[in-house]
Amino acid sequence: MEPSEEPYHINGGIILRNNVSLIGVHGQTSRGTKHSTKNQPVGSVFKITDQNNVFITLESVTQIKS
Repeated sequence: MEPSEEPYHINGGIILRNNVSLIGVHGQTSRGTKHSTKNQPVGSVFKITDQNNVFITLESVTQIKS
């Protein structure tokens, strides 16, 4: 996903199956990455709207890395 000024809405969970990695392209960002007019971060930000399911489920041999 491309960085955005608005969060990406996620309704439902993400399941990382066996041997799958979720790796960010740009690496970590500084703490100063803030929207110019709203009190919210910018970049690849998720807004989780699902009230019933977990956001991310990891199976064996998975990783999440920025």
